[in-house]
Amino acid sequence: MQIAQGGYVALVMTIADPKTPHEALSGPNAARWREAMQVEIDNLIENGTWQLVDLPRDTNVVSNKWVFKVKYDSKGDVEKFKARLVARGFSQQYGVDYTETYSPVIKQQSVRLILALGTFFGEEIEHMDVPQAFVKAGLDTDIYVEIPAMVPGDPSTQAFKLLKSLYGLKQSGRMRHTDIDATLLEIGLSKSLLDPCIYYNWSTHGLTVLGLYVDVIIVFSQDHEYLDAIRLRLEQRYQVKSLGDVKRILGINEHHKDGALFLEQTKLIKESLENNDMKDCHPQSSPLPLDHKMTEDGQPSTMSSSKMREIIGSLQWLAGCTRPDIAFATSLPSRFLNAPNEHHERAIKRILRYLQGTKHYGLEIKTDGANEMHVFTDADWAGDKSNRRSTTGCIVEVYGAIIHWFSKQQATVALSTMEAEYIAASVGTQEALWLQKLMMELGLEEQGSAVSLWCDNQSIGSEEYGKRHLIDESQAHGHKVPLYPRRGK
Repeated sequence: MQIAQGGYVALVMTIADPKTPHEALSGPNAARWREAMQVEIDNLIENGTWQLVDLPRDTNVVSNKWVFKVKYDSKGDVEKFKARLVARGFSQQYGVDYTETYSPVIKQQSVRLILALGTFFGEEIEHMDVPQAFVKAGLDTDIYVEIPAMVPGDPSTQAFKLLKSLYGLKQSGRMRHTDIDATLLEIGLSKSLLDPCIYYNWSTHGLTVLGLYVDVIIVFSQDHEYLDAIRLRLEQRYQVKSLGDVKRILGINEHHKDGALFLEQTKLIKESLENNDMKDCHPQSSPLPLDHKMTEDGQPSTMSSSKMREIIGSLQWLAGCTRPDIAFATSLPSRFLNAPNEHHERAIKRILRYLQGTKHYGLEIKTDGANEMHVFTDADWAGDKSNRRSTTGCIVEVYGAIIHWFSKQQATVALSTMEAEYIAASVGTQEALWLQKLMMELGLEEQGSAVSLWCDNQSIGSEEYGKRHLIDESQAHGHKVPLYPRRGK
């Protein structure tokens, strides 16, 4: 429904995700869910995921379950009904069904760096989905799983021996990453040493940078023929789906306008408000009042600790992806999750009310054409009245685009304003140097190139920092901070 001034009103009916096959197959969307389950089974069989065998004696059998999810597009419309068969990893036995489980995850600042670089070079940032990344990977041990619902067999005497990985296994993420990693290296991409989920290549036509997040890929390339070769190889191996120019990734909507990317999470905010009975609440103009109290003293919260953790987790994800304006406010109540009181509950609801009035706010990634990196740091001195620790705030800007930010309590008690600012500047320097080294690895920065550090303390200027100070690796000494023993002892 279109209204005046170019705005829109959308009536969105959210479909509840079933918890069990019985719930899915007895509800109003039974036909859609049955079809989705059959598609999943057909894909697993076609992939050669398992083999029906007589169950060996004294063998651990891993249980499984169906997971149902309604997928929505960037407009909030239903895209598809998805059913996925997953192993119950908790039923695996260490040393029998698995050993190593670690797999890397791309950093949020790395994702934003790829988006900024693609924007800077004027290239389309392509979004690819790798739907069979998990089930294409091999396994490093014998695993037997029970026969799932809708699949013929005798569960009392038979089981499926896995020939390939399955969602939910403790090592499935590791095996998936190992398999995709080998494929990307085979194509000719190099893997970053600083973020093992970033891959890059230089050719005569320019730079290609690819980011891998579980089974999602974002990539831009100045060499379009090479990008075609990457796409073709991934399609052959994983039946990868190219979704074109990135519009929604990791729950973040991305809009292109006037050479810039605008990232927003309006849908998540609306869901958070609705889940906490605050969809019609009155908005606040700021996420935190100036006279906020955040101590352990106070009446117990009417909100359970688990509920508060759920809300804080959602707010932290929001603050870390697109809303740096709530980073500090969210960090405060998160320090008291074991024993929340009325002040912490009030602070959380204040943030939600602020989001009510700013739900369409987001992060703009727009480069200014300057090949520069700036770091902005600040600190409050003894801002936490319960332990007298200070809080560091930091923003890192690359090519004019905000790439990284955080608000974090310092590990030690600073003995002066200058020391608090000094620690903040040092931590900010470390973050900037990590990004600078990544840029150097990608061939976009020269060894020893300058980073501008901005802070607001004159005392630091007397300690050879200054309001704007150019630093390089030889001058950075973040590893020497804090100046005093940890935790103020």
